[in-house]
Amino acid sequence: MNNIVGRLLNVLSEEEAFWVFVLIMEKYLPIDYMLDGLTGAMTDQKVFEHIVNYKFPQILEKFKQLKLS
Repeated sequence: MNNIVGRLLNVLSEEEAFWVFVLIMEKYLPIDYMLDGLTGAMTDQKVFEHIVNYKFPQILEKFKQLKLS
């Protein structure tokens, strides 16, 4: 999410970036995405891990060797 905010700050004022980010969070993410231990974000992370494992298993293996997974 910091990537989104950073890009918004490149083209908007701080307050405008904040409100656009709020709009994105409320409109495009489920209401409970950031609640209850970040369940929604953790689910996205696991899905991404499975996609990387399917497409690029060597990358996931390297992450595991570096203890990044």
